[in-house]
Amino acid sequence: MPEIRCGSQEKTTLAGRKFILHQRSDLRPVLVELKERIPEQLVTGPPVLIIHYISSVKDGTLVELGYPVNSPFQDDEIETLTLPKTRFMCIDHRGSMAGLGKAYGDLFGNADSKGLVSDEFGVEVLHDISDTESCSIEARLVIHDWKGLFRENTERVLGAPEAERVFGDCAEITEETGLDTRFELVRSAIERLDSSADGFQRYDCVSGCAHVFPPGQVAKLRACFTGATEEGLGFLEAVDRVIEFMDSDPGWSEKAIRQGHTIITAKGPRDRQAFEKAETPEARAAAACFCPIIRTKLGDGMPPTFCYCGAGWFRQQWEGATGVPVRVEILGSLLRGDPECRFAVHLPEQH
Repeated sequence: MPEIRCGSQEKTTLAGRKFILHQRSDLRPVLVELKERIPEQLVTGPPVLIIHYISSVKDGTLVELGYPVNSPFQDDEIETLTLPKTRFMCIDHRGSMAGLGKAYGDLFGNADSKGLVSDEFGVEVLHDISDTESCSIEARLVIHDWKGLFRENTERVLGAPEAERVFGDCAEITEETGLDTRFELVRSAIERLDSSADGFQRYDCVSGCAHVFPPGQVAKLRACFTGATEEGLGFLEAVDRVIEFMDSDPGWSEKAIRQGHTIITAKGPRDRQAFEKAETPEARAAAACFCPIIRTKLGDGMPPTFCYCGAGWFRQQWEGATGVPVRVEILGSLLRGDPECRFAVHLPEQH
């Protein structure tokens, strides 16, 4: 297996195009056109492909493809794109395009074994895709910075001295930390948080560590909500309009239900096929859980407070949509032995 390594990328400006990719062979003609249109003296490296894992696309995959440039460039066909600052795990694939799936399997498997999870987009550096049987691609898994967010949020909520105590040995965690050690360090930190913070503080700290929901998707929710209010609909009617949109759009999987000022929602299984075939409650729970830190350790004593991280997924959606603070309650948690992770999003009563 090729070496898997970690690296970082500063925020980078690209000149390129955002489009829906249906098959890999469609990349080559776009690259040819980009190379012809972008002044050669602006280009600073090989082309970069950004793959969006969550989007409203029903057929194909939303991607951004462009060349890194030393100053913005755009014309009628090319736009300025941005690759955000990232920390990543990567693998070099050299061989047929068809073999890229195996490389990704190795990459994500390695991340899983360490309890690391990807953010909601991937990156490829396309060194050479001129020959489908002999290509050269660096595939990157963008690492979600849970540790950094936990430190930032505990300091914001509890203040620096108490945050230092709660964070504790988490400072030792790196991308190379094994799953068992990572689990124990995170569990100890959550236990310290439970001992020193009240219910809302625990929620505020840990929900802020959730995956960063794609800003473009949140913007669609916000546009739907504000469009409804501009039509004269009230707050709750506008919320219903957002729920209707989410139900019709592939960017959201589970249907939400509003009951008064509360929205009931759940996370569907991470691996639905394995979930449906599972023969034991433990196998079913592991297939349902999205978090690689706990999915094989659900009975090992992680405090349920940790599941506020999952609550943060819905907090981002609904605070982004409505523009007001919400409180997300955990109704069901795999950590507590429940069959699914289920949440209640409480909207402000004054609206």
